[in-house]
Amino acid sequence: MNRFKSILVLIGLFFSMNSFAENYEAILPNPDKTLKYLFPTLTRYEVKDLLPEQVFSQPEKIKNIEKEFKVNLKSFQLNLDSPHRFYTVYTGAGLLGVVYGGVYKISEGMLQLFVGYKPNGQIQSIYIQKMDSPAVSHFRSRFFLNQFKSYGTEKIIDIAYINPPLRLPSQTSIKDHHIFVTAVNINAKFTKYFHFMSQ
Repeated sequence: MNRFKSILVLIGLFFSMNSFAENYEAILPNPDKTLKYLFPTLTRYEVKDLLPEQVFSQPEKIKNIEKEFKVNLKSFQLNLDSPHRFYTVYTGAGLLGVVYGGVYKISEGMLQLFVGYKPNGQIQSIYIQKMDSPAVSHFRSRFFLNQFKSYGTEKIIDIAYINPPLRLPSQTSIKDHHIFVTAVNINAKFTKYFHFMSQ
C-alpha cells in the first residue's frame, strides 16, 4: 500500500511540475486570433523558435540587458529557459512586423505579455495574455497600452511618461506598473538582440 501511495505521489508531482513549466512558456494558444488583434491587416504569419542554448550562447547580450535595466534576467524573465517564439506577420507579400512574448515576475505571480513591433522596431501594440493582479483589467485598457506606441527596440521607455492605469493605485499596483514598463523594455531589447540583429 505504501508503495502504491508513493507511486501516486510521484505521478501527481510529475504532472504538477509539467503544468508549472508550461505556464512559463510564452506561446500563443490561439495565434490566429491574437496576432490579428495585434496586427489587424495580417493575412499570414511564420513561426521561428529560438532555443535557450542559442540565447545563453550569447552572454554579452544578456549582460547588456541586465546592466541597462538593473535586473537579474533569469529571476525576472521566467521563460528564459524555455524556447523563445517569434511570430513574423505579413499582409500578402508585405512584412507587417514581428511579435515576441515573455513571462515576467510581478508582485503576486507572473505577467505574460506579447508585444508586436513594426519592421523599424517601433511598438505596434501589446497583448496581455495573463497577469496575476487584481488590477489586470486596468492594465489591459487602451488608455494604458497606447502610451507605449511611441517606443520600441530603439527607444527605451521612460516610466515618467507612462501614466499608471489607475487613478488611485495601491502600493502593489504601483510596483507592478514599474515592473510592467521594465518588462516591455526588456521584451523590446530581447527582440532587438535576438530577432532584428540576427536577420
